[in-house]
Amino acid sequence: MKNLISLLISIFFCHFLFADILLNESFTAGVLPAGWTNTAQQGTAIWTIRNTPAFSSPSGGNYVVFDDFGLGSAITPNEATLTTPIVDFSNHSTAFLKISHHWFGVEFTHGYIEISNNGGVSWTQLIDYEKITKGSLAAPQDTTFDITTIAANQANVQVRFRYTDGGQAGRFWYLDDIVLYSNPDVGVSKLILPNYLGCSQSYGATETVTVEITNYSFEPITNIPVTCEITGGTTATLTGTYTGPLIPGGATANFTFATPINMTADAIYHFLSYTTLSNDSYALNDSLFDGRQQLVTTYPYTTDFNISNSGWLATGQAPPLNNGRNFIHGNVPYLNGAQGQGKSWYIESTAPYYTGTQIWVESPVFNFSTLTSPQLSMDIKHSLHSSDWVKVEYSTNGGTSWTQLGNSSSPNWYNQTNYWANSQANPVDAWTQVQHNLCMLAGQACVKFRVLARPYYGNPNYPNWYNFAFDNFEIKDGPDVGVVAYIDPVDVGCLFSQTQQVTVTVYNWGCTPATNVPIQCNITGALTSTLVGTVPGPIPVGGSVNYTFPTTFNMTNLGIYNFNTFTSLSGDINPQNDALATSINVNILKVTNFPYFEDFNSGAGFWNASGQNPPGNGGRNWLLGNVPYLGGPQGNGDSWY
Repeated sequence: MKNLISLLISIFFCHFLFADILLNESFTAGVLPAGWTNTAQQGTAIWTIRNTPAFSSPSGGNYVVFDDFGLGSAITPNEATLTTPIVDFSNHSTAFLKISHHWFGVEFTHGYIEISNNGGVSWTQLIDYEKITKGSLAAPQDTTFDITTIAANQANVQVRFRYTDGGQAGRFWYLDDIVLYSNPDVGVSKLILPNYLGCSQSYGATETVTVEITNYSFEPITNIPVTCEITGGTTATLTGTYTGPLIPGGATANFTFATPINMTADAIYHFLSYTTLSNDSYALNDSLFDGRQQLVTTYPYTTDFNISNSGWLATGQAPPLNNGRNFIHGNVPYLNGAQGQGKSWYIESTAPYYTGTQIWVESPVFNFSTLTSPQLSMDIKHSLHSSDWVKVEYSTNGGTSWTQLGNSSSPNWYNQTNYWANSQANPVDAWTQVQHNLCMLAGQACVKFRVLARPYYGNPNYPNWYNFAFDNFEIKDGPDVGVVAYIDPVDVGCLFSQTQQVTVTVYNWGCTPATNVPIQCNITGALTSTLVGTVPGPIPVGGSVNYTFPTTFNMTNLGIYNFNTFTSLSGDINPQNDALATSINVNILKVTNFPYFEDFNSGAGFWNASGQNPPGNGGRNWLLGNVPYLGGPQGNGDSWY
C-alpha cells in the first residue's frame, strides 16, 4: 500500500500549546516566570536570571544560574531552591524532565534535583550532582530524567533545583530549557480531505480521505497507526500507518488513506479519525470528530449537530483563536444547559474580557434551484449585553459576500432591529424556535448561511453577557402561516362583554399570498367554547391580517379564561408556529344590575385599595374593617377608613 504523505514542520515553543509539553521554560522574559519560586534556604543569595556570560543552551539568551563563585569565598553557607509551578500530569501515563545545564562541582557542594507529586509537601531526590563537572558554558549537557513512577497520572507535580555549598567556597550551576513532558503522544488534529464544497461543486464516488497528525510530545516519531470511521451517508472503516519522515515534537504531517469513499448521496458524513499508537501517553487527544455535507438538494434539510458538526465550519476574523472568542460544538454549558437536545453550537468568550472580534459558523452549500417557498428555522437561547450581538447572514456566491437576513419587523426573529442582543437582564434560557422566510433565495443554486456574532464582552469579568447557542437548523419548502398576536380580548380587568369577540393577527411566512386559511379558537376555564372560522385573505408575503371570529361568548363572569388559537392550512410546513395561547383572569366584577349596594361586611366586594406609591404609600393607606375613630362603626360593621 502506497500512502501519500506530506510533512508539515511547524514547531511551537508556546507554553501549554501541546497537551504533552506541560511546561517549557527558557527564561526569555528575563524575570522569574509566573508560578515559579526562588528561595534562599541558607544565607541570602538566590538564583539569578541573566544572559552573560553566554550560555549555549538550545534556546540561547537568558538562563538561570546560582553563581556561588561570584559571591566570593567569604560568603558561606549558601543554599537556595528554584521551584517550578505545579504541573498537572493527570491522564498522562508517562512523565519526563529535560534540562540543559552546566554544573561545576567542587568538594562538599551539591546540586539536587528533587520532585514532588503532592504540591511540595514532600520531595523525592532524582539526582545529586557533586564533584564531577557536567557540561560547560560552550557545550551544556542536555539531560532527560524519566519521572514516570513519581509523576505519571499525578495532578500536583513540582520540580525543584537545590544548590548548597556545604559551607565551602562553591562554584556555579547554570540551568536553561527546563521541560516537563509526557512522551510519546500523537493524535489526529484536522480533517484535510474531503474539503468543504464551494459553488458548482459536489462530492463524488471516489473521494480521498486525508487527515493531519500532530506530534503533541517532545521527541520525533513515526510509524503511527491511523483509523478513520465514516458513518452517515456511507459506512466505512479506513486503516493505515504513517511511515513517513520523523514528525518533530510540536509538528504535523498529513496522511492519506489508500481507500477512497463514495460520497454521492445527499447526506451528512461523520468522520471519526484517530491514532492508535500502542504506547501513547495521553489518550484524550488521539481522536477528531468532524463532518462534511454533500451539496444539499433534498428537502426538508435538518441537522441537530448531535453526532458531528454536520459539515458546518467555525471560524472568525482572527482564526484560530479569534482573540479568545469562538463558536464551540458541544453541550452548551450555560442557560440551563442542553435541556435534552444534546450537542449544539455555542459561543465561548475568554480573555481579553472585551474585544470587537467577530466570529461565525458557516453552513454547507444549499441548492435552492427547485424551491419556491423556502423557510429557515432554528432553536436559540441567549443572554447578551447590548454590545454583544448575533445575526444570520446568507451568501449566493460561496461566501465571497454576505447579506443580513431580515430584521425585527418579522415575528419570531430578532429581538433588536438587526440582531439578537440586550437580553442579559431577561435571558432566553429555554430553547426557543426562531424563523424567517427565504423568499429572496428561491431558485438560487449556491446558498450558504452563517451565524455571525460579535461577543464583545467575555470571561472572566462578564460571564453572562456573551451567551448564545443555536441548534436544530432546518430548511423547508412550502406554505407557512400562524397566529402571532391577540387583538381582542386583552387583559384590561373588567372591560369584557356578554357578546365578547376574539380577534387575532395571522402572519404569512410563505412566499406566496395565503387565502382561505382555516382557523380555530378553543376557550377553556371559566367556560368551554370553540370558535371556528376561515381567514379569507389574501395574507401578503411577509405580512399579516387581523381576523375576528364571527361567534361571540359571555366573558363577564369571574374566572380564568384560557385561549388557544391556531391555523390549519393544508400543507403548512411548520405546525410549531401555528398556535398562540394566552390566559386572562377576570377578577373585577362588572356591575350590570341596578340598584347596586355593597356594605363590605362580607369582604371587599371586588374593591381594591392602592395609591401613588404602593404598597407603603408613604404610610397612608385605606384599610377595611371597623373604623377606630369618629364614634366607631355605629352598627354599620366593616367599612373603608
